Amino acid sequence: MMAAEGWRPINGKPGPGPQGVDGIFVRMGEAGFEARLIETKTNASRYAARQMSDAKLGEDLTRLYLTCGDPVLGKLYAGLYKGLAEGDAAIRKQLWRHHLARGVTEQVSLDRAGEAEGPVRLVQSHVFLEALAAGLDELDRGRRYWTGLYPS
Repeated sequence: MMAAEGWRPINGKPGPGPQGVDGIFVRMGEAGFEARLIETKTNASRYAARQMSDAKLGEDLTRLYLTCGDPVLGKLYAGLYKGLAEGDAAIRKQLWRHHLARGVTEQVSLDRAGEAEGPVRLVQSHVFLEALAAGLDELDRGRRYWTGLYPS
């Protein structure tokens, strides 16, 4: 989905586990460098605005900078940190909520506190949702969650 628009993913996780930014994407746009920091949720999973607040993302970017071990990537994390702190319009935050049964992804921009702002953009991409379904299928090998047969 992002690659088709020229975005390149970079690591948003400073180590093993779920901590960090779900998606960090960068590209050179017509006006220069652009970045998207994306939190991803599926169906009705809970979203807490503090996850994507500038303060929390600043902590995440600092951790990524300190643990990356790559000077080029370190400069990128430092630039993202600085741009986020200064409110640079080229660095945007979004919440993507995938509704699997409907085959739709809602995308909404987030403010400095991580709260939704502006209109919700609905995106329907069969290629993206097929890839997401394949990933979920691999994750849920027992087919308990994917098929709705939850363990008792």
